[in-house]
Amino acid sequence: MPSMDEIKWHNKMLYASGSLAANVLFATTNQWLMYRYVPPKGRILVPLLVFSFIMGAGRLIDGVLDPLVGYLSDSIQTRWGRRRPFIALGTPLLVVAFFFLWLPPDPHISRANTIFFICLVNVFFFLYTFVMIPMMAVLPEMATGDKDRVSLSGIQMVFGLVGSIAAAMGSGILIVKMGYRGMAVSLGALAFIFYALAVLGIKEPDHTKRETQVPLKSALASTFTNKDFLAFAASVVFFWMGFNMLLQITPYFLTQIMLMKEADMWKLMAPFMGALLIAFLPVTYLAGRVSKKTLYSVCMAALGVIFPLLMWVGRVKGIPLPVQGMVFMAAVGLAAFPVFVLPNAFIGDIADHDAAKTGMRREAMYFGVYCFLQKLAMAISVVMLGFLYNKYGYSAPHVLGIRLAGPVTGVCIFLGLIVFHFGYHCEPVGKTDSTK
Repeated sequence: MPSMDEIKWHNKMLYASGSLAANVLFATTNQWLMYRYVPPKGRILVPLLVFSFIMGAGRLIDGVLDPLVGYLSDSIQTRWGRRRPFIALGTPLLVVAFFFLWLPPDPHISRANTIFFICLVNVFFFLYTFVMIPMMAVLPEMATGDKDRVSLSGIQMVFGLVGSIAAAMGSGILIVKMGYRGMAVSLGALAFIFYALAVLGIKEPDHTKRETQVPLKSALASTFTNKDFLAFAASVVFFWMGFNMLLQITPYFLTQIMLMKEADMWKLMAPFMGALLIAFLPVTYLAGRVSKKTLYSVCMAALGVIFPLLMWVGRVKGIPLPVQGMVFMAAVGLAAFPVFVLPNAFIGDIADHDAAKTGMRREAMYFGVYCFLQKLAMAISVVMLGFLYNKYGYSAPHVLGIRLAGPVTGVCIFLGLIVFHFGYHCEPVGKTDSTK
């Protein structure tokens, strides 16, 4: 397998730029889709609990398909490689689904809106998986050293931040200025461009074409019996059970607690994105000196402490509301960066151990199961948030449902930390550098 040093810098940058496209779509749908269909004020398009059930079921159904997409990507052999065909074929369909997702047929609650949403959200979720599982699986094939994997993951994270900034800061403005249709066209086109650039940058190792494949059942059994993978994946489940709620409550937090307008979303997200960028250099520096497990665990613990503070944001006298929200989001960003960056490197290590044992590279299968569990967590989080909103409220003056998402997230993250700390023991295999 070629080492990272053999890959030209433009391949690294082009490949990593695909994270910009992914985060544009991911952040926009997570922040605004619930707000679009279940606004705090105005015409509700789909009943709250129905929306929560559809989103949860959609994530779960899509998640079940993740390992299958991973298996197909590991198994397929074409002149263009194992990963490129999925990304190239899926991207235009994904962008089209993203566009129509924001355009329900009726301006009020109706059966047509519910059926439309069921169909479009499931198509969108599946196509996102169809593109992203193969794209994620490329990283450990391109970067074989531990430090290199963290570095390339960091570059991906920077591009992903740009995409999140475009979504978080630009989507609200676009919605106000151009409506949901204009926003979908603008951000969909941006995503298409950067997915296309990523395809151009991918460099797959030639030896993958010569591997013997195992049956799907055996591949799944091997993945679900890997103790290190299960411990890591469990921490991801608990993390996303909580963190996905933060993404979904952001518009409600902005308008109902911070008393700001939708177009002001950038003021709330700028500190979060800025803190993530500030954390980039310290994390990449520490990656060469501190074990990934230690770094990941410390940051998970910090997030577990920070999130419950949401209960008091906006209640501190003498400090303007926007400032309180901005400080909270900045603290989350500083602690969250390693938790976003390191999973790809962890899965690379796990896949290396698996390859050393079986002689086969199965990155996409591991990423597929990882994404299945991540989406399972997101499905649970949507249902949890729907319950909190329905019981405790999500519009002024009844905003306890929004605030309670903070403590619930903190509990989830601490549970994930416990499972990871005591269950994960995987070390890098065949290191090409001196890091651990």
